[in-house]
Amino acid sequence: MAEGWAGYATDLAGEAGLLTPLELYAEKHPRLRMCARAVVDIRLHQGRWKLEQGARYYVERVGMSPKGAHAEVVKNSMFPGAAVMYVMGTDAIHALRGEMSSRPGVRLRTFHDELLSHGSVPVALAAEAMRQGAETIPAAAS
Repeated sequence: MAEGWAGYATDLAGEAGLLTPLELYAEKHPRLRMCARAVVDIRLHQGRWKLEQGARYYVERVGMSPKGAHAEVVKNSMFPGAAVMYVMGTDAIHALRGEMSSRPGVRLRTFHDELLSHGSVPVALAAEAMRQGAETIPAAAS
């Protein structure tokens, strides 16, 4: 949840018009890096890549410096699944929001309040609880 919320909140700032066009453009690179981290994370922990291959991927695909790429791949190696959680969590929150927004009475603020009221649980668990109680979410201004 925390990882997904971090990515989602960044996207939300752009949606709310809080970022300039240049800042919106600049946000594309962290998303690319987050997706690359997920690729490296999976390949490292499946045993398909060594650290050197992950670092090379960062240099070639993301444009990181060799030193920065090495630090990033070492971080990946220490926290299995963390990079994947950011991407999946962010995407799952967006998907849930899309699903819930089509239901009567669900506004952006009520969606956020309900989602965050479940605490730091996997987004899938919060989503299931929200689906079961979607009819009881009160309408409010977004």
